[in-house]
Amino acid sequence: MLTVIGGVGGLIFTGIATYYGARVSANQLQQSKEDSAKESRAQATTFSYWVEGRGEDWTLHIQNRSADPIPSALVAMDAGTQLDPDPWPGKEVGPVVRYELQTTRLAPGP
Repeated sequence: MLTVIGGVGGLIFTGIATYYGARVSANQLQQSKEDSAKESRAQATTFSYWVEGRGEDWTLHIQNRSADPIPSALVAMDAGTQLDPDPWPGKEVGPVVRYELQTTRLAPGP
């Protein structure tokens, strides 16, 4: 009888320990996902691009100011104006040209 009670007590203890172990593992996994997302957002703040020039003569500058390379980046920008505010709201005045540049492995810069 004592062996059965000891066995049941051990089984209950093992079940409780397993439950709390699983909760700790789930919390660690959630924290790891949050840290990874935070790190990605932090690196995104070190990436910038800008355009110099006007008309048909312009230069696109892309800069990665982080210490790590960026594995992939998509830079998209629109050139031109689609709507003219004067004199008629909503009047179409020309097409918008969309430029997209997909990079792979953008090395760190100054």
